[in-house]
Amino acid sequence: MSEHIPEPYQRHAVTAPPLEEACAGRLRQGEPRIYGLFPAQVRGVDAAGEPFHVRTLLDNFSAGEFSLRLAQTVEVGAQLLVVAEVHAATVAVHGTVTGLDPQVDGASRLVISITHHRFI
Repeated sequence: MSEHIPEPYQRHAVTAPPLEEACAGRLRQGEPRIYGLFPAQVRGVDAAGEPFHVRTLLDNFSAGEFSLRLAQTVEVGAQLLVVAEVHAATVAVHGTVTGLDPQVDGASRLVISITHHRFI
């Protein structure tokens, strides 16, 4: 690892982990990205029109989008609010689901484009 990256952050400065292989074709290429497992809360409305609020893990994050796994069924175009702890910061992010890949267990891996963010 490069010496200019502080030790606590070096473990996140890696290539894409296996968790996101399903969405790799949907993520923007060439955009700097942080990889890791970041605790997150997600609020939205599922495909049946029912509101939900769940905890999950965000597994990568860039200036324009992020990826996470979600058990709820949502549609491309759905608007979500995600509050995540990324390193020492807590960020609230509004985003639009731009890609999803169903998983064998019924969950989905989502790619979410950021429409608005705020550090809290």
